[in-house]
Amino acid sequence: MQAEQVEQETEQLREEVARTAEQVARTPQDANEQIQQILNRIQSEMREKMNAADREALINVLVSRTDMTEEEAQQAVLRVAGT
Repeated sequence: MQAEQVEQETEQLREEVARTAEQVARTPQDANEQIQQILNRIQSEMREKMNAADREALINVLVSRTDMTEEEAQQAVLRVAGT
């Protein structure tokens, strides 16, 4: 993932958190639900990013330590991951 993309996604999350904070200020009775929703979204996005990074790292290891091409390593990781 490129630094520029990470920066952009971080800014989008920051804006979403700010919007959620404004909503919580307007409707404090819904605070728990709103905060949980934003936390769930952040956690889900981080999990996806980590999974993608883990897959990329595994592909790099397979290419560097075996005679697999990058394409073969990608296919192997996809088969094992079931995606």
